[in-house]
Amino acid sequence: MNRALDLKHVPEWEKALKSSPGDMNLIAKLGSAAAMQNQAAQATNYANLAELAVSSDSSAKNLALYADLMNAVGDMFQTDNKLDLAIVYFEHGAKTKTDVGKVAYALYSEGYCYLAQNKAKEALDAAKRAEALAGLSKGDTEIVAGLEKSANQMLGKGGS
Repeated sequence: MNRALDLKHVPEWEKALKSSPGDMNLIAKLGSAAAMQNQAAQATNYANLAELAVSSDSSAKNLALYADLMNAVGDMFQTDNKLDLAIVYFEHGAKTKTDVGKVAYALYSEGYCYLAQNKAKEALDAAKRAEALAGLSKGDTEIVAGLEKSANQMLGKGGS
């Protein structure tokens, strides 16, 4: 609900971004809004702007916003069954290493994309990378375990 209500702010965010083109908060909001509306060209443009913004200011806050945006764009492509593109964005989100929950989400989302492509080995690798994260929440641990079980079953190893 809050995300839907935020969309009414898009015009003011666009205006504000013109005067502060490197504002990661605005870029992330606009990119996420575009992704929510399945506007792939706009979402990827904002993702590219975010790449530039984070390269000049890689503070923890900016990296967390970047991860949110990359995960949102990954979600958009995953929902649209453009799994190769989704994996690219989830991988960008995972590389931030700032927030365990955001990184875990990126990794297990990437893993489920691989499963959908019948690439169990890659899915298992994503699960193992997520499993190795320090401070993984109980909920994320359960999701990762499910991903690992599915990948192992696909590989014919049973569900461990």
